[in-house]
Amino acid sequence: MSGKFRIRCPTTDNSAYSESIDIPYNWHPLWVKHYMELGCKGLYEKIELWWDYNSFAYYENGLAYYIRYVGKNEPVGLAYIVSGTDTPLGDADNLVAKNNVTIPYG
Repeated sequence: MSGKFRIRCPTTDNSAYSESIDIPYNWHPLWVKHYMELGCKGLYEKIELWWDYNSFAYYENGLAYYIRYVGKNEPVGLAYIVSGTDTPLGDADNLVAKNNVTIPYG
């Protein structure tokens, strides 16, 4: 894998989407979170983000993140990983995307 990606984020009221700034595929999750907060409307200090080491052991094998929306008790729309604009992800024709929203109860 090579290139950059963006994260397409739902707005806080789920009415639309905005996108992060282009992020190099091998950047640390703290920088991914920072770029999401800079580009995605209404998410500054409202998300936590972790690398999903169980899905891919190395950045070169794929991208997988857990995103937690802090202080959101209602359903949240899906965030999507999309190819970057200035340097698209390498092997973009073979990309597979899986998205999931887990709603905590209790």
